[in-house]
Amino acid sequence: MLYYTVYDANMVEGGTIHGMAIASGLASANQVCLIGQFGELSDSARNLSVENVQARLSTGRRLYGTRARPGLAMIYRALVLVRLFWAGLNAIRSLRCHVIYARHGVPSLAAVLLSKLTSVPLVLEVNDLYDVEARINNWPMSARYATRLMESLTLPRADAIVTVTKGLKREISNRFQIDGGRIVVVSNGVDTDLYVPKNKLECRKLCSIAPGRKVVCYVGNFTSWQGLHTLVESAPMVLKTFPDTLFLLVGDGPLRESLTSRIESLGIASSFSLVGKVPNTEVPDYINASDVCVAPFIRARSETIGLSPLKLYAYMSCAKAIVASDVPGVGDLLKEHDCGAVVKPDDPTSLAEGIKRLLRDDDLRYAIGNRARRVVVKSYSWERVSAQIGQLCVRTILAGR
Repeated sequence: MLYYTVYDANMVEGGTIHGMAIASGLASANQVCLIGQFGELSDSARNLSVENVQARLSTGRRLYGTRARPGLAMIYRALVLVRLFWAGLNAIRSLRCHVIYARHGVPSLAAVLLSKLTSVPLVLEVNDLYDVEARINNWPMSARYATRLMESLTLPRADAIVTVTKGLKREISNRFQIDGGRIVVVSNGVDTDLYVPKNKLECRKLCSIAPGRKVVCYVGNFTSWQGLHTLVESAPMVLKTFPDTLFLLVGDGPLRESLTSRIESLGIASSFSLVGKVPNTEVPDYINASDVCVAPFIRARSETIGLSPLKLYAYMSCAKAIVASDVPGVGDLLKEHDCGAVVKPDDPTSLAEGIKRLLRDDDLRYAIGNRARRVVVKSYSWERVSAQIGQLCVRTILAGR
């Protein structure tokens, strides 16, 4: 199996975690040739039964989506595409791969070209479509046109497609006139052996958090669709009832400066801790140090295609009570299993009420957390997710014979 990704295996990002987890799971039953833009692979990757074919390129990922240098960004993507294609072609010639598995984006262009040239079937993984992200982040028109063209060239040419939500499956089928039978929904997952419930006081000591405070935790990127400004605006209402609350934000991103500015203008800087990025192995300590975890997604990015966010499964796996926006893929999951408080998106008052409801009831948080842990172990481990993808790859290979 040839697995395409451009994520650096050493970067602590959702795409990296997802990609390496799937590669690891697939490698447990298959020979997997992992192709991407890597530096030195992490220790966990070295232990996989994965043959790594590196496409060594400049780490100029900051050019992606940039408004200042769209020309350089396009050149960089073209270089990535060429190197990925040649690395894949060499791998197929030497390893006789039976299927290509590629993540949506630049790898999918190389994968489509390679699939058509070699007649090796292609399974394409699509976690999102770019138009909503482009609109929210105000991408330049050249970048928007290029991504629309890429999606129209790649998605219809895949032998099978994996998506993470039913809404995304429906959108892809309708927009690109693809038979729904070629599209399979497989939710994201979590490492249930890494993200485990731990003693809260011990984790607070590790994270330098006072034992007596209420802690509300967010883990993820500081981007506009995560709803962090809604969280900041909700904080004064929570602090009015629970003045000792600490809002723990683990991660980083383009909104850090504006979030910090707003926190300071509200006079609540002492109630926030912006930790920055931490290694994936340390994230469970911060989650377990908290009382409540939040996922305040905005409506605009998720109302059509829905979400399957890694943070949600991480919170659940650590047996934490969750307050999350009622958006497709998030609210319905929590309501189905009674795993948290579902609130109106983009509504600070609703978010504050959900947080306060859980902070004031220890027994409720404990019951919710236990249910969440059972659900995620049963249905959302990376082993289960990888097995579903592996079965799809086998069906795709057999269908092409």
